[in-house]
Amino acid sequence: MSKLVCRMAKVKKNDIRGYQIHNLRELKSNTNPDIDPTRSHLNKDFINDQPINFKKKWEERIKEGYTLKREIRGDATRYNEFIIGSDKEFFDKLDQAEKDRFFKTATDFFTERYGKENVLYSIAHYDELRGAGAHAHVAVVPLKDGKLTGKEVFDRKELRYLQEELPKALQRAGFDIERGREGSKAQHIEMATLKMTEAEKAAKLAKEETIYAQQHLELLNEEIETKTAALDKIEEIESVEYQEKRTWYGKKTDQVIVDHADFDQIKQLAEDHEKLKTELVHVNQEHRNLQEKYENLEKEKDRYADQSHKLGLELHNHKTDVERIVKLETKRERDALMAEAKGLVEKAKEIAKRDIDKSRQEVRSMEFKVKDANERVDHVYAVLDDKNKEIETKDRQIKKLSDELELLKQSFEKYKSQAKEQIEKAIKETTKFVKKAVMKANHEWIKTNLDAKATVDHSFADKEIEQRSDEIKMQLLEKENQRQADRGHGMDR
Repeated sequence: MSKLVCRMAKVKKNDIRGYQIHNLRELKSNTNPDIDPTRSHLNKDFINDQPINFKKKWEERIKEGYTLKREIRGDATRYNEFIIGSDKEFFDKLDQAEKDRFFKTATDFFTERYGKENVLYSIAHYDELRGAGAHAHVAVVPLKDGKLTGKEVFDRKELRYLQEELPKALQRAGFDIERGREGSKAQHIEMATLKMTEAEKAAKLAKEETIYAQQHLELLNEEIETKTAALDKIEEIESVEYQEKRTWYGKKTDQVIVDHADFDQIKQLAEDHEKLKTELVHVNQEHRNLQEKYENLEKEKDRYADQSHKLGLELHNHKTDVERIVKLETKRERDALMAEAKGLVEKAKEIAKRDIDKSRQEVRSMEFKVKDANERVDHVYAVLDDKNKEIETKDRQIKKLSDELELLKQSFEKYKSQAKEQIEKAIKETTKFVKKAVMKANHEWIKTNLDAKATVDHSFADKEIEQRSDEIKMQLLEKENQRQADRGHGMDR
């Protein structure tokens, strides 16, 4: 599995311009000829949509988040840049979209951990011919409680957290990568205790250390290129326009007139030049140390390979000795070897017999358990079959009862309709009879109690009779409906 490389650099005030020149490819590099300009369009910033001015964006963030009254020291770390990468084998397996997703996942980790507002840029480079073929520069402004303090934000504990958690985040995103080896050093093993398998492991470890050192060497080359990019800017001095200074009557002097902005740039470059040269000395020294470490690791790997070869010869010699012993002509030595071999064979047979007996017992035990389990399963299936048959019988009975109930409901609805018609007919006849009886009674009463010639207005009485007749009709209907409803409810049950 490939290892993740996560290397941090402290960016000072005078370094910012050089980092911008390198990361944004603003000038043709004289120190890194492996940059392929035809591939630079693949480079991508996962934070900013357009190229930015590093110093200006840093100043804007400081204006928003820096709350101390004292000014920031001139030699203070402005921001920390992390170089994220892995080996060439890892990136060769990924297409361009997956490479972008790899660095986007790493960028999201930094923005979630330190706040998106504190991440100045996250620029992935795909245009370098040598090395892994891809890496990213992620810049973080170390603001904490309104204070710019890289020592507190990126202390030893936080750097250890980054080394452990960033690979886990990439693994959760589906990438086959693990953290780099922490504090790894080649292990020196005495020749007397070496065996063949240990030698192979040692050789493999040396190879891994060599690959890991090569990765750091490539990233260190990247940092050297970044440092020297700022020195390339000095070449721009040759393009500064100037004119010779003259006296008021036109006589030339030893002085020249330069634009104020160009003069400030020349002054700043002159101040930065010596400091960058000093820093380059340190970086080059680190480069030489790492190169030396790489060469030592190569030697270490060769040494382990030689040890492996020697052990192979030693093993071959042991085999030759055994063959020579087998071919001894003396009967005593042959018999002794045969007796020892026979003893070993018998011992092996005894051990094998014990193992076979034990295995047979385990097999018989498992067979009994399987047989018991099968019997229980058969019993369960038999019970299930009986239950299924019982359920099918119940289903048929329920269906038959449902059909009979449906017929009863239809008969009841027919009876209900007929009864309703008969009731309405009986009510009408009863109402008509009652009306005639009342009219007749009224007529008889008038004849008896009033003058036969008297006229009486029966319209009001007719209305009362009609109203009372309707009330009786409604009461009869309600009683019949209630009776029918009670009967229907009983049938539903």
